[in-house]
Amino acid sequence: MMRLQPPLGATALALALALSCPPGQPAMARDQPGLRACYGVVTFGRDNPDIRLMRVASKAQRLPFYHDRTNRMPYCPAEVDQCQMAAFVVPGDLLLVGPAMEDFACAAYRSPAARRVNDRLRETIGFVPLSGLEPVPAATPKPADWTGTWFRAAEARITIGPEAAGKLTISGQASYGAHDPERARRGAVNVGELDGIVALPTGAMIALGEGHDGTAPFGDDRSECRARLRLFGPYLVVEDNGGCGGNNVSFTGVYRRHDQP
Repeated sequence: MMRLQPPLGATALALALALSCPPGQPAMARDQPGLRACYGVVTFGRDNPDIRLMRVASKAQRLPFYHDRTNRMPYCPAEVDQCQMAAFVVPGDLLLVGPAMEDFACAAYRSPAARRVNDRLRETIGFVPLSGLEPVPAATPKPADWTGTWFRAAEARITIGPEAAGKLTISGQASYGAHDPERARRGAVNVGELDGIVALPTGAMIALGEGHDGTAPFGDDRSECRARLRLFGPYLVVEDNGGCGGNNVSFTGVYRRHDQP
């Protein structure tokens, strides 16, 4: 397999690393305490950090993703071949960006080409150099920005539509094990639903669940389904409290809107 060429600036960095480290091993990168791996910008069961929408502004034709820090590669992420993933984004692509590790940020990208829920085109996650990104100014979503059918790559979809003047209706379906033939044969597929009618939001967040305003932590109570939906440009970020369906069913994740199922 042909190896991707490193982005602009990587040659100079590699030379500096070679001068300061034993041959063949990049320097150790300093990191934010507790951050060693990028599991995505939104993860169920964790306190999700502030999420930002950023645009690829690199002068290079491709901006690669970089691997997590591991015992085998304790120097990653770094702009060297040893840390570079095969996945990349190009100038103009929009990413969701989460926590940072020095000059890198944990980022997620979902291709708009995944038009069906059964497509295995999942989101790409990994570390991306902050030097190749620029922030996208926050904007108040219009009603049309919310409406449509939003898909997560694995067993979840949410439809948002107008209910009446000044209101939106939300209907979601999620499952666990629906794509596992053995679980389906045994009738061991768990399902869940997300429903509600809400006033048209004045900002970029919708909260679902009695008494839930989207700002307080969910806590351990799963007796009622509660969820928070946040809009970041083409992405809908959903977090729930684990009470919206059967065992292992969750709507938590990153969605993109598509016209066809």
